[in-house]
Amino acid sequence: MNNLYTYIIIFALLLLGASIALITLRKKYRNKKTEFKPKLILFSLLSTILISIIGIIYYISANLTNDTLINSLSRPSIGEGDKTISVNVDSEIYSGTIDIEIQEKELTFEEAMDIFSKYRQELDKNILGENSSFLNVTEPLFFPSSIGEEEISISWYISKPNIIDYTGNILTDNMESETEDLEIIATLKLNEHTAEICYFITVNKTPLTPKEELSSYINKSINDKSLLNKSEINLPTKMNNIKLNFYDNKDSFPPIFFYYINSINSYTLCNT
Repeated sequence: MNNLYTYIIIFALLLLGASIALITLRKKYRNKKTEFKPKLILFSLLSTILISIIGIIYYISANLTNDTLINSLSRPSIGEGDKTISVNVDSEIYSGTIDIEIQEKELTFEEAMDIFSKYRQELDKNILGENSSFLNVTEPLFFPSSIGEEEISISWYISKPNIIDYTGNILTDNMESETEDLEIIATLKLNEHTAEICYFITVNKTPLTPKEELSSYINKSINDKSLLNKSEINLPTKMNNIKLNFYDNKDSFPPIFFYYINSINSYTLCNT
């Protein structure tokens, strides 16, 4: 602003000088009783234009060579990270260049909640996996550790980890009934803001195939805690009155016929 005032003063002085020169020349022509020629007017106009050009050049040069006064700085947006800028300071204690550290903008609570809400449907879909509903879970669930381009971190709480573990697998062997109700809580965290999303899950026990039921029964039998201190274990000979025979390789495996009656418990394995 000081440069502008200087330019105005100089321009006024030059214009005053040109006006005085113009008046002087006019009087000179009158004293000689000669006609006031148009060339004098052209000269005056050219002088004024020249003075204006000189003033404009001076003003631009002054602004280019001197620092621009600043009253505010822009804070980096969320995700841009902190930045460092150099500014010139003029004060009684120090005049010169200093570096200023500007931290990126922080989220307000409302902004964080809006971001969490934006990913709610995507999170629901990720958790369900191949299941169609939280009230009819028969397939493994999926628990992501993060979501979104903002990299929102997610931690999990499962009320019955013996039914659904933290990898999302359903432990049907531990189910005491055909259905199990449990609660899963997802805690979303973005910077210093957190939000909890609660899911109420109903796990439905799907019927095992004959192979799965037989395998589960055998594994439980040979890994019973009372047998873990023994070097040699005996294989079970029956499962629900179904006779079991084991062979060490396929070459010695005899022909087997399966007689289906109603359920897995009605399967009969017999030799011929």
